[in-house]
Amino acid sequence: MADIHQHSAIIFLLLAVSLTAVCAADADKATEVFESLFGADVARVKKTRDGQDDIDLAKRLLETARQDAAGKPALVTVLCRKAADLAGVHPEGVATAVEAMDLLASSVPEKALGAAEGIVEIRERAYTRARGAHKREAGDALIDALLALADVQAAAREPAKAAATLRRAQAITRATKSDRREEIDTQLQGMVQILKTARKIENMKVLIEESPENTAARERLVRLYLVDLDDPAAAAKYLEGIKDASLKKVRPGGREGRGGGAGTRVHGTGRVVPQPGRGCERRREGGHVRPREGLL
Repeated sequence: MADIHQHSAIIFLLLAVSLTAVCAADADKATEVFESLFGADVARVKKTRDGQDDIDLAKRLLETARQDAAGKPALVTVLCRKAADLAGVHPEGVATAVEAMDLLASSVPEKALGAAEGIVEIRERAYTRARGAHKREAGDALIDALLALADVQAAAREPAKAAATLRRAQAITRATKSDRREEIDTQLQGMVQILKTARKIENMKVLIEESPENTAARERLVRLYLVDLDDPAAAAKYLEGIKDASLKKVRPGGREGRGGGAGTRVHGTGRVVPQPGRGCERRREGGHVRPREGLL
């Protein structure tokens, strides 16, 4: 027990010296610091057949990321990814690997997309190796991961990728005979509608670029932003020259949910999607809701 405490104390002291250098450093520096602190431990556990020591080390890395590396995004990123790599290859380590990616997303918001993709990979691997009654359970976990990834892709203004991800979730519901198929179908329909709206918007923008005086195209574009996307901030950019008095009343931030909401509502999904810097909490709601600010 004394050896463990001594080892922890040494790691803490080394981190105290190293983290100052990592604060403004890039990923290469963070990797260098990680190797100096944990490289020998990683090499040691990889030589054993027992997966538990991999998982135990992964948990140590997560504890370091939470406490000693807080506020050091480059090092947190390396620690979380290494933890996921160590734990995720073992069935008993799936929860720890997912925890690592969740911590990465909440601690380094710009890594939320990569973290969501990482969770899908972890859950997909678990689903592939699951057998019997565990297959359905693993499939449900994979569906959750895919839906979360679709949320983040939508928030990142990538509706085409979000739709593709939802189609992957559809395939899992069919394979596992899940009762969530209708739910996902509804979400996919909403995302497909967003794609159609995106094409209409691009078409209107082309017309306006070719002829800035095209009032009809401007009014059509403003209505698409207001009615289909509920995004007055984007609509306000195209108000010049329009004749419809009702449209001229649009003001950025003038409606409920602008500028201070918890995230983007995805049309037809019933989900609130995280925006950069707002974490990755997901919740479901009833009804048919529209996307908010900046989905396209």
